[in-house]
Amino acid sequence: MEIKEINKSILPDGVVRFQYAMPSENFIYMGYILESLEGLCIYTNPPGKKNVMQVDVVPLLLDNFQEIITAIQNLPF
Repeated sequence: MEIKEINKSILPDGVVRFQYAMPSENFIYMGYILESLEGLCIYTNPPGKKNVMQVDVVPLLLDNFQEIITAIQNLPF
């Protein structure tokens, strides 16, 4: 799946915020996958940023999240 990390920052509370650029049709697939992993992260489409998904992850789950993102990026669609 076509997903590209365009920004990564650490918020004051330690949460890691990622922003991913992707074609709009990938939002649905990515959203379904992240929803199925309830509690792993919180995601949204930031206001005014077309084709960008913002994902917040707590530090404790960061390694798990990064493994999942790598697997998603390797999906054939």
